Amino acid sequence: YNDAVGPMAKSVREVAEVLDWVAGGDPEDPVTAEADRHIDGSFAASLAAASLKGARIGVLRQRFVGVTREMEPTRLMANVVKELEAAGATVVTVEIEDLDGEYRKARGSAPGALKAGWNAYLARGASAGEKVLTIDDLLASGKLAPGSARRFQSALQPGPAGAALEEAGRAFVARREAFRDVYVKLMDQHRLDALLYPANLARPHTHEGGMERYGSEPGTCEDSAMTGLPQVTVPGGLMVDRYPFGVSFLGRPWSDGQLLGIAHAYEQATRHRRSPQTVR
Repeated sequence: YNDAVGPMAKSVREVAEVLDWVAGGDPEDPVTAEADRHIDGSFAASLAAASLKGARIGVLRQRFVGVTREMEPTRLMANVVKELEAAGATVVTVEIEDLDGEYRKARGSAPGALKAGWNAYLARGASAGEKVLTIDDLLASGKLAPGSARRFQSALQPGPAGAALEEAGRAFVARREAFRDVYVKLMDQHRLDALLYPANLARPHTHEGGMERYGSEPGTCEDSAMTGLPQVTVPGGLMVDRYPFGVSFLGRPWSDGQLLGIAHAYEQATRHRRSPQTVR
């Protein structure tokens, strides 16, 4: 699993309503094989009982400062903690030993998956005789941003094949599962309902700006993308009183309903979302 995105909406309730329609098993996605037996009723309907009272939230301060070294997310997170406590949650500071080292062991893509996956995606829906673009075609077009081009170029490099590819794939999955276990064990150790950290660690940059300036985008999506754990992001304030600042709640496997309830309760208690001036 990697970069498995969910719905985006103007509220947690809208996200829950979309999930009521799309959540479940997909025969083309083995990761979802057990999904149906973990869905207990309507996500949207369950929000009626959502509350932060009694919730136990772990603050992962190691994720407060990103590659840009901007400190405003730390200041905003201090206010988020106060808001959670005012709404009845217990907030504790937690830490993952050698988080950077654990991340380095788990990072990357499944061997061969990027090239095979993208080419299959580009070919999907094509009629007989239609020209199907490939990664090579995208690179040759010159239309990709430099950061994206580098990612695709790496996918075209020679890699393992046959039995060696299968073994590399198993090793990759094992590293990802070990990384997931680090987070789950942390939540078990501190009896947490969710982990909390900033969603974005810097003010917005131009397209691919973060990649070009810092080598990576200054955010925290990897915590969910690399573990397969559910995550919900909601508004947590504004950076320099202008740019949206998000906070992310990360939960245990299959805790989507509980996580939506926590995020919904925080959203309703704070009402941080400010509609863009260009949207009515």
